[in-house]
Amino acid sequence: MAVDSSQLYEFGPFRLDPANRLLARNGETVHLSPKAFDMLVVLIENRGRLMGKDELLRRVWPDAFVEEGNLSVTIFSLRKALGDGTDGDQFIVTVQRRGYRFIAEIRVRARSAGERRPVWRRMRTWFGIAITLVLAGLSFGIYRRVTPSAPFQRFRIERIGTGTSPILGPAISPDGRFLVYAAREDGTWGLRIRQVATDAERWLVTPLERGFFGTTFSADGNFIYFNISEGNNRRAVHVVPVLGGAPRKLVDDVGLSVAASPDGRQLAFTRSNATETSVLIANADGTHEKRVAVRRQPEFISEPLAWSPDGAMIACTAAGPSGMNVVAVPTAGGPEKLIRSRKWADISGIVWLASGRGIALLASELASTTAIWHLTYPGGAAHRISSDVLGYYHGLSATADGATLALLKVEDLYDIWLAPGDDASHAVQLRPSGGPDVGRNGISWTPDGQIVYASSISGRSEIWICRMDGTHRKQLTGTQNSSEPKVSPDGRRIAYLSDRAVHPQIWSMSIDGGDQRQLTTGAEPKHGFAWSHDGNWIVYTTGLEVWRISKDGGPPVSLAATGDQYACCPSVSPDDSMIAILTFDRLGNDAARIQTLPFQGGALTKRFHEATLWPVEWNSDGKAVMFASNQNGDLWIRPLSGGPAERVTDMKSGHIVRFELSHNRSYLAFARGVWHNEVLLVHDLDATSAQPSGRN
Repeated sequence: MAVDSSQLYEFGPFRLDPANRLLARNGETVHLSPKAFDMLVVLIENRGRLMGKDELLRRVWPDAFVEEGNLSVTIFSLRKALGDGTDGDQFIVTVQRRGYRFIAEIRVRARSAGERRPVWRRMRTWFGIAITLVLAGLSFGIYRRVTPSAPFQRFRIERIGTGTSPILGPAISPDGRFLVYAAREDGTWGLRIRQVATDAERWLVTPLERGFFGTTFSADGNFIYFNISEGNNRRAVHVVPVLGGAPRKLVDDVGLSVAASPDGRQLAFTRSNATETSVLIANADGTHEKRVAVRRQPEFISEPLAWSPDGAMIACTAAGPSGMNVVAVPTAGGPEKLIRSRKWADISGIVWLASGRGIALLASELASTTAIWHLTYPGGAAHRISSDVLGYYHGLSATADGATLALLKVEDLYDIWLAPGDDASHAVQLRPSGGPDVGRNGISWTPDGQIVYASSISGRSEIWICRMDGTHRKQLTGTQNSSEPKVSPDGRRIAYLSDRAVHPQIWSMSIDGGDQRQLTTGAEPKHGFAWSHDGNWIVYTTGLEVWRISKDGGPPVSLAATGDQYACCPSVSPDDSMIAILTFDRLGNDAARIQTLPFQGGALTKRFHEATLWPVEWNSDGKAVMFASNQNGDLWIRPLSGGPAERVTDMKSGHIVRFELSHNRSYLAFARGVWHNEVLLVHDLDATSAQPSGRN
């Protein structure tokens, strides 16, 4: 029976409004991704009937090829939002190896007069006088200006599911026939190539014990350039024929990405040390290097890179304490040109348009999600093309004719789990979870056993608090992105990161969300911080330096410089005598090292190489540290006196990204989940105004 958009459908505490694409629980809106909403509608239409996996894939993704993993992830997300199984309620039943059945009783009722508000009245206008174009089934909203010359006025989206294993990239070939991306298998990375028309794919470079970065095609599409981690915090540019063969090294000691010139004769890449970052160009065989730009600390030049259509300029990111900007570097030498005097929070993709009149940018503003932007050139006017409240994007590339862009969307699906402090193998999921990425951006305990965590259920990362059983959830922050909550030892204050300033800084608030104060004002704190156990200090890093600051703010105290090692995730020992940090290559490419330093400052000591995710935490006696492994997704503990690390959890699936022991060490809370990858192909672009040729 088809769902009638003029009716309302109720089951358990939920009410589905198909006309306005709304789901409410006891009158409160429940956030669903577009595909999760479509899935719910299809299941309700076929309530009581077993729906096979192939049928669901055809109904929910009618115009795109997707793998079965997409279906599983969407069902998982829908069940999380419904709290399926909580308080005895069950709505969706899995029939092993066959499909799914919606079993809840449905109550259908007509709308009241006050419930007939049409969808278009809820839509917002985004760029002054603009029209919001909603494309059903897309994973992000598409916006276009009412201006005949505006770029990207028409296009369609094709999704290519790549499952839940991590990938980097992707890059699309100049003719649009192939995609290539770095993929991880059993903790190692390799390159995979995929034929877009047939979905056939294979390993191009088999997995190695090294990282792969910055994949791109040559201008003629015959070769693929990429950077491989060489160990000792170094990477090298390699090249491999598109039909396969042994990779050949071209250039040593480079950054994250490489870009091929439009004529195929040159490569552009970055090189950095503890004091400066440079942009260099070389012949396509790696010979005759020439430096064309340099930035000295605390400023630096960051990938990605993109050549202009005439090969005269290279667009890149210039970053510093005040934020990021897009600049054009002349390949013949000379001063940089600022393309846009706008402080971006992050830039993860750049493609120069073939017309030479602008740049396609994958970037985020402060307190905003990543989106595709168009920058005019040379004027630098910015126009937002896309938006999404879930997931993040990276790896922007384009075909030679500019008809297709390729990028990667990653959507995080996380829950908080609780386990006894002395037996993490018996973990249970906290319910209700409360959002799509609960705990991924931070988790902390109060002394009385409440859990403070970050969640993006509102469309941006915010700080929440709840009881151990998941009840009495309360949002503590609003209006800006907030993350990395850390509760003070006395339970009165919460320190956290907020980007309400020019760039993220450490703030503090009372446990109920009031009395919010900014503590740091200098260089941007990086990935985690920690309270001292006496509650008087907060320890943090700014990338290449470790600091501490008073709980009340004021001038920070430098504790250690880490040279060319990027430092993050400090943790203070129980007796406040030592600090443990993670250090790795300043761009974060190689396996991390756990190191320690005195709390009063001094040289780095202990050094253990680990394949690790952050954070790192001391155990109760201060003789070992716990960390999360990015090879198997579990927690491990490493004795500082030496000896092998021991596994603490064995979760079988998913991975752990955040964790913390309760104040009395009785419980362990951790955020565990999966990420879902989709390659998005943006087809049929307006070639007269948005034809890219620069590739990165």
